[in-house]
Amino acid sequence: MGIGQKNQGGNVQTTKARLTLFPHGPSSPETQEKLRELLFHCGADLNRIIDPHLHTLDRFVKFVSRSRFDDLADEEGASAPIMVLTKTEPVLHRVVLDTSFLVRDLPVTAKSLWVVYFTEKVKEPFFEDELRSLGEFSQALDDEIPLLDQALIWKDKRTQRRYLILTPDTAKMNRVEERVRLLALPQPAVPRLRTGLSSTTLRTVYPEEMMEEARGRDSKP
Repeated sequence: MGIGQKNQGGNVQTTKARLTLFPHGPSSPETQEKLRELLFHCGADLNRIIDPHLHTLDRFVKFVSRSRFDDLADEEGASAPIMVLTKTEPVLHRVVLDTSFLVRDLPVTAKSLWVVYFTEKVKEPFFEDELRSLGEFSQALDDEIPLLDQALIWKDKRTQRRYLILTPDTAKMNRVEERVRLLALPQPAVPRLRTGLSSTTLRTVYPEEMMEEARGRDSKP
């Protein structure tokens, strides 16, 4: 998808569209059409959605490295890929630690827009509670809309990394676009979790061994 192209609804995308990667593989078939609509408003190139089901993050990292998608991150700050997390529970492992592992082993993703696509409506209260225990939401805008459907930004309190929370019931696309613009603004540097950090620094974020567990964690539902 290029500059100024239209999506299926006829809306025009006026900014440079971005490669989109799915470390956990695709979402469930019944939620994919809505996700494509949401990603369009996030600035995704709908012709360059890479969602292989490779079962582990280690395989995903090797696939991306071989494909040289990380060449997008040039010295002038070319757009990093959008990263979409489709496996969301438990939040600590599937969202926070998986992201930390990917940022460490695929440095280009440090500047990515990170999208959490939550689809299990029946588990919503538990998912929301876990998000609250691990971080904080941007202010809710509409009391009549369930919290998770409002395209809110969630920030992990330990790494300070920010995520855009989307669901199949997220309806206000102008709000999605607004959140994407906010996430693109400069923010304090996020701690980089990698070999070489002092043990003291690691203990203040997440221990290396916790991230290493993400390497071989099966990404099947």
